[in-house]
Amino acid sequence: MRCHLITGFGWLSVVSLAHGEVVFDGTLGTTGSLPGPNFVIDAPLGQQVGDNLFHSFERFNLDPTESATFTGPATINNVINRVTGGQPSHINGLFRSQIPQANFYFINPAGILFGPQAQIDVPASLYLSTADYLQLGATGQFNATLPNNTLLSVAAPTAFGFLDHPSPITVQNSQLNLTSPTDIKQAIQRTANPNHTLAFIGGDITIQDSVVDTFGSNINIVSVDSAGEAPVDTQQLTTGAFTDYGTVRISDADTTGQLVGNLQTSGRGGGAVFIRAGQFFLEGGWIFADTLGDQPGRGITIQVDKEFALTQAARVTTEVADNNLFGQATGTAGPIDIRAEQLQLTAGSQIASTSYTASTAGNINLSLKSALFLSGMDQQGLLPSAILSNATRNGSGGQINITAPQVRLEQDAQLQANTLGEGEAGNLSLQVNTLEIRDGAQIAVGVGDQRHVQGAGKGGQLTITAADAIRLQGKSSTLNQPSGLLSNVFTLNGSGGQINLWTPQLIIEQGATIQALTLRQGHAGSVNLQVSTLELAEGGTIRTNTLAGSGPGGHIEIVARQAIKIKGNNTGITAATDNRSSGQGGEVRITTGQLTLADGGALSVRSDGVGNAGNIELTLTDKLRMQQGSIRTSAARTDGGNINITVPNYLQLTNSEITTSVNAQAGNGGNITLNSEFVILNHSHIFAQAISGEGGNINITTTGIYNLSSEPLEQVINASSRFGIDGVVEISSPDQDVSENLVVLPATFFDASKLFITQCNKLLENTDSLSIKPLKGSPPSPYDWKANYLWNPSLVVN
Repeated sequence: MRCHLITGFGWLSVVSLAHGEVVFDGTLGTTGSLPGPNFVIDAPLGQQVGDNLFHSFERFNLDPTESATFTGPATINNVINRVTGGQPSHINGLFRSQIPQANFYFINPAGILFGPQAQIDVPASLYLSTADYLQLGATGQFNATLPNNTLLSVAAPTAFGFLDHPSPITVQNSQLNLTSPTDIKQAIQRTANPNHTLAFIGGDITIQDSVVDTFGSNINIVSVDSAGEAPVDTQQLTTGAFTDYGTVRISDADTTGQLVGNLQTSGRGGGAVFIRAGQFFLEGGWIFADTLGDQPGRGITIQVDKEFALTQAARVTTEVADNNLFGQATGTAGPIDIRAEQLQLTAGSQIASTSYTASTAGNINLSLKSALFLSGMDQQGLLPSAILSNATRNGSGGQINITAPQVRLEQDAQLQANTLGEGEAGNLSLQVNTLEIRDGAQIAVGVGDQRHVQGAGKGGQLTITAADAIRLQGKSSTLNQPSGLLSNVFTLNGSGGQINLWTPQLIIEQGATIQALTLRQGHAGSVNLQVSTLELAEGGTIRTNTLAGSGPGGHIEIVARQAIKIKGNNTGITAATDNRSSGQGGEVRITTGQLTLADGGALSVRSDGVGNAGNIELTLTDKLRMQQGSIRTSAARTDGGNINITVPNYLQLTNSEITTSVNAQAGNGGNITLNSEFVILNHSHIFAQAISGEGGNINITTTGIYNLSSEPLEQVINASSRFGIDGVVEISSPDQDVSENLVVLPATFFDASKLFITQCNKLLENTDSLSIKPLKGSPPSPYDWKANYLWNPSLVVN
C-alpha cells in the first residue's frame, strides 16, 4: 500500500518548494543531472526500442525560467517517460517535444503539479499520469514504482496501470495549450487531428484558476481511486475496470478575456471532452467544445458514479458559431452525454448546445440513477440555472433526452428547447418517476422570444412520462412568471410544439400552469394529457391562448381515467383568443370518470377577437359535480362555441352554470348538448343566450331533471336572444315522455319547525314506509314516513 505523506494544499505548498532539476535514475543507462536552465533531452540519453523512445528520471522539476526540450529521430512515434524517485514533479516552466508527430507519455506515481508559468508544446498527444506503470501491448511494461519489473517493447502503450490509491494531478493558475503559445491563432485555424489528445489520468484531479486548451484536439480526464488499468483510449473504459473512482474538481473560469473556459477544445471542429470520475465538481468552471469551422463537433461525455455538481454559473457547452477566423461555420455542434448518480445545476449554471448558424445544435442526453436538480439564478440575477438546446437563424435545435427517477426544478430554473429563427427546435423528452416544478421554474419548447419575433420556425415536442406523479406549483418570487410547462410561439409565422404528458397523478396549483400560446400568425401548440387523476387548485391552469394575429389557438385534450378536480378562483382549463386576435379559438376535449368543479373552478373557451370561439366536449364514465363552478364558451365579437357533455350517471350543479352565451351584438349563442341519466339543478343555470344574434339550441337527453330552486325551469334553462331569434330548448328521454320526470319542488318542501319536537311518539303513529335517500343528510321530520336510511351526500332519486 502506497503512503501519501502530503496531500491537498499541504502537498501543493511542499511541492512548490522544489527547485528545477532533471535527474536521470540510471536504469536505462544514463545517470545524474543535466545542466540547465534549458535542459535538452536527446534520444541517446534514453533507450530506443523500435519506434518507442524511453527515458527514466529520478526527479523531474522545472522552474519558471527553465525549459525541458525532448529531441530525437523523426521515426519515433512515442516518447515514454517515467519518474521513479518518489517525489512529485513540479512543472512551472516550458515542457516541449521537438520530435514530429510523436505522442508524449509522462508518468510519476508520486504526483504531478503544473504551476502558473507552466507551458506545453507537444506536436501530437500528451498523456500525463500518476500511474504505477504503462502497459506495452500484451507483454511489455514500463514500471515507475517497481523499475526492475520493466520489460521494454516495440508495442505502443495500451494502458495505464494502478496498484493502489493513486496520487493527484493538479493544474493551478496555469494556461496549458497543446501547442506553442506563439502559434495560438495558427493552432485554432489548423485542421485538428481527431486522434490527438491531452489526457490527465491519475488520482484526484484539480484544475484551479487555469485554462487547458487543445484548439480542436481532445481532452481526456480520468480520476481513479483503486487498483486497475485504464486504456490509453480512455473512452474504452469498461465497467468494473476500477472498483472506485476519484474526484475531479474544476473551478474559477479564466476572466482575462483572452481565452474563456477551464477546458477548451473549440476549433475548426470541436474536439471531444471525456471525463470519468467518482464525483465531479464544476465550481464556476467552463467546459467548451465549440465548432468554429467546417468539421463536426465531437462533443462532451461525462460519466460519474456519484454526484456531478455545477455551481457558481458553471458552463458545459457545445456550439456552432460563425467567427473571425473561419467566417461561416458549417460544421455541427457536438452532443453532450452525461451519466451520473445525481446531477445538480445551481446559481446560474448551464448545460447547453446551440446553433448560431444554419447548422444543427448537438443533442443533450442525461442518464441519471437518482435525481436531476436545477435551482436559482446567477449572482447578478440575469441567468437561470438551465439545460438548453437553442437554434438561431436557419439552424435546427438538438434533442434533449433525460432519464431520471426524480427531476426537480425550482427558483426560476429552465429546461428549454427553442428555435429563434427559421429552423426547427429540437424535441424535449423526460422519462421520470416524479417531476416537480415550482417557484417560477419552467420546462419549455418554443419558437422565438420577446426579442426574436421574425421567422417561421417550428417548435419541438415536449414529452414527459412520469411513472408516479407530476406536480407544478407556484410562481417566481422575483420574476413575473409562473411555474409550469410551456409551448410558446413569439414569431410571425412559427408553429408551436405539442405538450404531451403521461402520468398517474398530475397536480397544478398556486398559479402554476401548462400553457401553449401564440402571439402572431403562428399556430399555437396543443396540450395532450393522459393521466389517472388531475387536480387543479389555487390558480392552477391549463390553457392555450392566441394573444394577437391570425394564428389559431391550440387544442387541449385530456384523458383522465379516474377523476378530474378543479377547485378555486382563477383555476381551470381554458382555450382563448385575445381581443387583438383574428385566429380561431382552440378546443377543449376531456374524457374522464368523474369531474368536479368547485369554488370558482372553470372549464372555458373564449374568443375576445373576431375568430370564433372553440368548443368544449366532455365525455364522462361516471358523474359531473359542480359547486360554484362553471363550464362556458363565450365570444365578444363572434359566434359562441358549443358544449357537448355526456354523463351516464348524473350531472349535479349547485350555484353553478353551463353557458354558451355571447356578448357580441350579432353573434349567435353556441349550442349545448347534454346526455345524462339525471340532471340536478340547485340554484344553477344552463344558458345559450345572445343579444342580437340567434340564441343557441339546448338539447338535453335525460330520464329526469330536478330543479331544486323556486325559479321556473324555463328561466333556469334558457336559449333566448334579447333582440334576435330565440334558440330551441329540447328535453327528451330515450324511452318515455320526460315531462313525467320534470320536478319542481313546492314551497313547503322543507319545514324545519317539524324537526324540533320529540321524535319517538310520532314515529310510532305511522308504520307505513318508503325508502328514500335524503338530501344533504338532513334528519327526517317526525311527521314524515319512517325512513330506511341509504346514506349519500348527493341527491339521487330512485
